[in-house]
Amino acid sequence: MEYPKSVNPLLTTPTEVPVPIAVYEKKSGNKGGEFLISDLRDSYHPLEIHTCGVYAIREFGSDPKKPGTLQVGQRAELWRYDYSGEKNADIVV
Repeated sequence: MEYPKSVNPLLTTPTEVPVPIAVYEKKSGNKGGEFLISDLRDSYHPLEIHTCGVYAIREFGSDPKKPGTLQVGQRAELWRYDYSGEKNADIVV
């Protein structure tokens, strides 16, 4: 799936460019840390940000040249990242 360059000139497929997450202290505005999330699922809403952390739907084993086609070994996982960047796979489908 090709995205219009007006959306993000660096993004050609959802899994090519990791998404940077930066964490800032609310009161001071100081940067507390940052981490990257890769292998995001090709979807309209692959990330959710909550007070407890960031949730991401990550996809592995898919072929970006064949969207909508299931591949042997393909899987989607719901991952939870806390704001230090620690991650856990909560649900594997």
